[in-house]
Amino acid sequence: MLLYAITWPADWLEKHGLPITSQAYENLLRQRLDDIAKHGDPKRYRAYFPRYLLKAIQDWFAHHGEDLYEELKHIRNQLCDLEALLCAHPGESAENIVPPIAAAHAVLAIGCRRKKRTDTRQLNLL
Repeated sequence: MLLYAITWPADWLEKHGLPITSQAYENLLRQRLDDIAKHGDPKRYRAYFPRYLLKAIQDWFAHHGEDLYEELKHIRNQLCDLEALLCAHPGESAENIVPPIAAAHAVLAIGCRRKKRTDTRQLNLL
């Protein structure tokens, strides 16, 4: 569940078509962990920290996702990415870390799905 929580932002970013570097992704997660350390109640989430982390990340994206979208889609960021690509040494590039993490999230999401129980009280006529 912890890996699912850590990879959830990549899935959100992938769905919105937002590229982000590994350093920026790490900073995003580190800020959420700092917020939990500052404002969280350890007695409430001690045994369920991965779920608490996931909920905190999802709530943050629900409240600030539009601002993040506007910031990452701003022309200034696109120009900075272009400049980074042009100035990079041969063999190095400004990597987009979102697709591989989003792919890992998709794999983890399959394991986290709840299986539906069939209702055995009523028979299926078809």
